[in-house]
Amino acid sequence: MPPSSAELMDPASHPVLLAKKMLLFCSFLQSGVDRIHGLAEEPGAIINRLVEAVSTLVTTNEKLHGTMECLECIIYESVFHKTNGNLRKAWQVVRRALLVAQMMGIHRSLPPPVKNIDPSCKTEPHFVWFRILYLDRYLCLLLGLPQGTPHTEMPPDSVLASDGPLDKLGRLQAVIASRIIDRNEKGLQANDLNLTQEIDAELIRVGSTMPENFWISPRFVGVEVGSEDEFWAMARVSAQMFYFNLVTQLHLPYLLLFDPDTKYDYSRIATMSASRELLTRFLASHHFRSAGACHRALGFLALLASMALLLGHFDSRLHPKITSVFAHQRRSDRAMIECMLQAAEDVRGSEGKLLDEKNEQALRRLLLVEEDFSKGRNYTVRIRSGPAVEDEDTDGGAEGKGCKSIGIPIPHFSHITIECRQVASKDQQEHQFDPLSGPISLMPDFDTDMDQFLVLDSPDFPSEALAATQTQIFGTAPFVPRLQGVNVGDTSLREGGLPDEILGIDNWTS
Repeated sequence: MPPSSAELMDPASHPVLLAKKMLLFCSFLQSGVDRIHGLAEEPGAIINRLVEAVSTLVTTNEKLHGTMECLECIIYESVFHKTNGNLRKAWQVVRRALLVAQMMGIHRSLPPPVKNIDPSCKTEPHFVWFRILYLDRYLCLLLGLPQGTPHTEMPPDSVLASDGPLDKLGRLQAVIASRIIDRNEKGLQANDLNLTQEIDAELIRVGSTMPENFWISPRFVGVEVGSEDEFWAMARVSAQMFYFNLVTQLHLPYLLLFDPDTKYDYSRIATMSASRELLTRFLASHHFRSAGACHRALGFLALLASMALLLGHFDSRLHPKITSVFAHQRRSDRAMIECMLQAAEDVRGSEGKLLDEKNEQALRRLLLVEEDFSKGRNYTVRIRSGPAVEDEDTDGGAEGKGCKSIGIPIPHFSHITIECRQVASKDQQEHQFDPLSGPISLMPDFDTDMDQFLVLDSPDFPSEALAATQTQIFGTAPFVPRLQGVNVGDTSLREGGLPDEILGIDNWTS
């Protein structure tokens, strides 16, 4: 709810307290409640001006650091940018919060006394530290960046006992996210599933800490927009979506192997099921607030889930005897993705946008390509590390005559390019690996702006852009991909390894 006149602060109040109130007001405006009348400016203009003032005068002012209220302001600013879809900025701000918190000593098991501007402030330092870790790992997982501080041990029961259900789940999810990030940083080996299976078992145990009815997809029946009930319902949806995103992030690399080996079946099914569950919850929340808040961070999770589903159906067509069970859910999966795209259209024109227009176009094109592929057309798939390269667009579509391609950014796993191709002989298909492949960089590149990232209907990448490229053929011929003995120096899809390149969702943001 907006602050009442009795809650408005004296302009002579401490600047940190004023900043905190300003950020909370921005959060309210950002929620999309459309029953505010009499504003002199559009809510977006007010929000941007207030956040800019807080950032310039308070959260980046080291002279004001050192109090719990200032630390809260830094966290609120990061959450604002996350909700607004500026994930890189949110990550930069939460890293500032992490450093300030460490200087205050609240990361220690026995933290020193903290300073408060307002004597009535009763914020628990351990809880604030947990929120910083949760936000940092949430963003690092999406951006493909290393976490700010390694801590993969489950919190003690004494800490969990004092938490509410959602906070308890959040602490456990933060630990799982830390382990997934750590796995990705060390480099994942395709022939070593032990660590992934161990994390998966831990994730299942985390899910079992919540009552069964918690996992029902919320229906928002009887929930009023802008009410406290809505706040908790949305918090529940967000926690559920993050859980299923963890499952997807954990198992997606094995789906991207496009390997018929049955030892990867569990990861295929887990990725597809989790993506489906995530989309279901996203659509439930959108239908409740179709004209309301634009939470772009959740939109990115839905975009990733949609792409994972479509790539899973590509994979299932490669070896239908193994994963033909997905055929029964293909149409409903596509329908959910169409609904997600419609949700993005519903939001467009309001204060924000759920997805960038190019991302919408890319997902729509991927739907067309997947449908085209299911009807028997052959496609070449390249998984490439390094920054995306934008070439001139060519004419094309699902029925185009020219070379039609689509570029897909997948967090942690580089850039996937799908191109239609003429039917080749079996011998040609078995040797369609790019000769220009090279070693894969272990460091991410985030200089690419989102508007320059997606490659839609482009010709072949120039040779200098094809470093660390692996080509895989999708088609109706009786061809099973052979992942061993590929290019010299290329380990991106070899039987013994997965792509180490980390290229994150921040390339999808404006």
